[in-house]
Amino acid sequence: METHFVNRNLLKQLINFDGLLDDNKSATDLDAFIEYDNKLFILIECKQVGKNLPYGQRLALERMTDDLEKSGKSAILIVAEHQVFNPEVDIDLKDTTVRQFRFRGEWKYFDKKYRTKDFIKCFIETIVEVKDENKF
Repeated sequence: METHFVNRNLLKQLINFDGLLDDNKSATDLDAFIEYDNKLFILIECKQVGKNLPYGQRLALERMTDDLEKSGKSAILIVAEHQVFNPEVDIDLKDTTVRQFRFRGEWKYFDKKYRTKDFIKCFIETIVEVKDENKF
């Protein structure tokens, strides 16, 4: 499988956020950020099945998504989930499932599973090509 990683070993190197700020606040990370043709932003956070977004991370990602929308471009935050429990096995983000997403200031949830790649493709087609934000 072709990959965009120059050095896979560096992926194992953790970045420690401890002590970055002097108060009780902490930094957070984001698993994927896509800027698509200067038209929309897609943010993705991936969690193992059964794991929730910690409160601070959820709040920060909500605010970032909502602020990006204020730029006049569409922005969506996708929370995807995976069932890979072995840390030695890669998680293919395209094959994860969308648990929930935030769009236009609201969280939306699914009763059935959508593959992340398919959901993103539908979102891009709807927003960029059809320009129908009401579908979401």
